[in-house]
Amino acid sequence: MHFVFNAVSSSASSSLFTLTNAPTGSNQKFSLLISQSVANGENAYFDSNFYFPSSNPYTISTTTGSIDIITFETYTYNPLIAGNTGIQKGMTAATGAPPLTYFSASGGQLFVSGGYTFNAFTASGTFTVHDIGDYGGNAEILLVAGGGGGQQGGGGAGGLIYSSSYTAFTSNTTHSITIGGGGGAGFAGSNTTAFSLTALGGGKGGPDNSNGAGNGGSGGGAGTGDGYPGGTGSLGQGNSGGTTTGTPNFPRGGGGGAATTGSGGLNGGLQAGPGGDGFNYPQFVNFNGTGSFGGGGGGARSDASQSFSAPGGLGGGGRGSSNAVGSVAGTANTGGGGGGGAAGDPGSAGGSGIVIVRYQTS
Repeated sequence: MHFVFNAVSSSASSSLFTLTNAPTGSNQKFSLLISQSVANGENAYFDSNFYFPSSNPYTISTTTGSIDIITFETYTYNPLIAGNTGIQKGMTAATGAPPLTYFSASGGQLFVSGGYTFNAFTASGTFTVHDIGDYGGNAEILLVAGGGGGQQGGGGAGGLIYSSSYTAFTSNTTHSITIGGGGGAGFAGSNTTAFSLTALGGGKGGPDNSNGAGNGGSGGGAGTGDGYPGGTGSLGQGNSGGTTTGTPNFPRGGGGGAATTGSGGLNGGLQAGPGGDGFNYPQFVNFNGTGSFGGGGGGARSDASQSFSAPGGLGGGGRGSSNAVGSVAGTANTGGGGGGGAAGDPGSAGGSGIVIVRYQTS
């Protein structure tokens, strides 16, 4: 435990000062370091028998010279040794003092790399913050919801929330984590919740000849039929699915991705629409091999002669079916939308979501 207090100056041989955030509890022994002006210049005054709780205000006395307190520092059960002098006026730590502490937490799958610790949740659980440390509790967070299932249109990606500098954590707190599952064929994905934030599940892919593409974190792609719209994405979490426009085949749309909208079709309407792309975070590559999350599912082929398989978007989106291959599910723990299907292929499920917390630990 490390406390730093600013205190008053006095010309008397004792100085009275008030600690506004003194530690609580019984019989906690601390050491003191006080920068003091004496006749021969800067020296350090030590007392290794200081206990909390005690009366407040506190009195510090010395028999030599006047007290000019610059900093008051305490280190639990760590008496400062005599002779550790040479403290310069204005410094806030003595030579040999304990280092500043880093963020400390537990829960989920633990991974350490490059001076950072990662807590990844691929299933629901609890994230426990033990200590936010001396650096302000700054952490990086990623929440991804479950992707929507494809139908004839591709499924929309699960909503994605990212912060490179999340500072709302406090010490000695627990946080419930709920990981959204991917939707089955023709069904929306489920929400992911953590830290009072909710990433919305991806919208389902639309059926043919119906205005049925689902809204969500990202919207599902429309089924075939002139002018049917893709589902709407949620602002700040994703984008809309592709709309079916263009002749001669009115191609099925790809699901929306976290970064870009799903396509309404390629090659003048001859080919189904690819899914929209998600975002890439290279620091998270260890959790799915790519570091990409939130890709939309590809739409199904536009007619029986099509051998083109519309790709899913970057970030786990599943491909749509063609006359040669079937649809593919969104990748697990990316929130990718499922690919659309046709001619006996009902479409594929969306990928499940994930929560990752990253913070510096060395």
